[in-house]
Amino acid sequence: ELSVESRAINVSGESLAIIDNSAPITNEEIKVLLIEALQDPKGEICITRLAGEPVVVRTNGKDYPNHEDVLVYLEQNQWIKKSDEEGRIYLLTDLGYQEAGKIKRTSAN
Repeated sequence: ELSVESRAINVSGESLAIIDNSAPITNEEIKVLLIEALQDPKGEICITRLAGEPVVVRTNGKDYPNHEDVLVYLEQNQWIKKSDEEGRIYLLTDLGYQEAGKIKRTSAN
């Protein structure tokens, strides 16, 4: 019998994950992840899921533990999309690139 942590996630139509007791997402976390993905050489966001461990989101060579809810938000807004069947790699969409570019421009001022 599989535990919740190790069950297959992203069966078609299913959201990224079920999140319980998560802290509210801050705009800062969203901005940071989008800008880092924009600066990643492949524009990728990678997910590491180990049973019993917090999910780690990695992009542009940096790890972001406990950012799974931010990832769900980005996916729901169609700023990122899955690029593999397992849901371990996400790519910025055209919309995501536009949003990240806007954020980067406004934060540079």
